Amino acid sequence: MTRLHTLVGTLALVFLRPALAVPNVTAVRLDDTTCQKYPAALPLAGGDHVDASRYLQLVIAQSEDPAVDGLYATEIPVHYDGSGRGEPLGDFNFTRLAFSLLRSRLFARVTFRCFDGVLRLSTSNSNDTATPSNLKPPALGVHKDKNNAFIIESNPKLEAKNATAAAPWRGYPVEAYGHYNTTTGERLPGVFLGVLNQTTWAFDFDTSGPCGQPYVYNARLLGLPLDPDVESRASAPAWFNGFIQVVEYS
Repeated sequence: MTRLHTLVGTLALVFLRPALAVPNVTAVRLDDTTCQKYPAALPLAGGDHVDASRYLQLVIAQSEDPAVDGLYATEIPVHYDGSGRGEPLGDFNFTRLAFSLLRSRLFARVTFRCFDGVLRLSTSNSNDTATPSNLKPPALGVHKDKNNAFIIESNPKLEAKNATAAAPWRGYPVEAYGHYNTTTGERLPGVFLGVLNQTTWAFDFDTSGPCGQPYVYNARLLGLPLDPDVESRASAPAWFNGFIQVVEYS
């Protein structure tokens, strides 16, 4: 009985343990229009230089649950049933990003590269060359549904479906941010993703992916304004908050 009481007491302490807070920082957008704002940027010197970076990855950082810090971004395929909705564009696929629980290098990791100041998904882990042929065409954006502001990979049909006169597509381009100590003004290490001066993300655990898809944490940006042209759907409860850091591929 004593052992049972000890176990129950230990579990109670675990579940009552307060979550760590996300650091209180000042987020400042890195205005450099080149790739020099990202880690592993290639030198700009030389007459035939290419504005690019080496291979990059996105990781959870400084979250309320330190056990998940360092988890890598992965691709989640999304199928849009336009035909079933009677829409002229028909069906199409696009990709959003989430964070895989699989840390092992035995599993392929999604990589990114910056070209001409724009962060894009990459198709190769080779650091040999900096050529646009190694890139998937779309850049990364954040959906304008303030309750479900996932990182998404734009594509022509997604843009066409969501096009308005005011906005070519209903996604904000991702931005690079530096974090600063709110008291001292000192720049803190790292480059972080965000939009409109918001860099805190809510993460929730997702087991609803397609067959064979590893369990993931969805990530949605907090603090975005309501867009009057975008339907805001209910979101899943957040498990924890944190940042998304851009790091060099390793």
